[in-house]
Amino acid sequence: MKQNKTLIVFSSKGNSAKNSAFRILDNLNKETEILCLNDNFTLAQNLEFKNLILVCPTYGDEEMERRMEDFLVKSDWNNHQKKNFAICELGLYRGYLETEQGAGIIIKKYLLNKNLFFLGNLLSVDSIPLDDFSLIDKWSQEISSIL
Repeated sequence: MKQNKTLIVFSSKGNSAKNSAFRILDNLNKETEILCLNDNFTLAQNLEFKNLILVCPTYGDEEMERRMEDFLVKSDWNNHQKKNFAICELGLYRGYLETEQGAGIIIKKYLLNKNLFFLGNLLSVDSIPLDDFSLIDKWSQEISSIL
């Protein structure tokens, strides 16, 4: 296994998560692979990473997009204990901040319970419209400095 390989996994029906994932990729200095979730993808198919970055849509208060939920539940996390993860969630709309984060809360708790290590802060970005990538740039540069 490559010592510090980073895997960026995203789920996207439109382009917000895809564009964000590729923006994060551009800001990382390390060896990085990027994967879009489909209905059949699980981590059993890709074991060569040390760091996992999830880019996920959020649908309301602590709701997850189905493909991201399937990915989390169906993946065999036993082979990934002690690996690192970070989360960028999209779609927490301005004016809806009384709920704090959405899917990121669930994902963080789930992966911590699977014995993975959380890197940095959970980034929650309003993605409608996502035309200002300054928060994503700053966050991904901070993550890159940690890796």
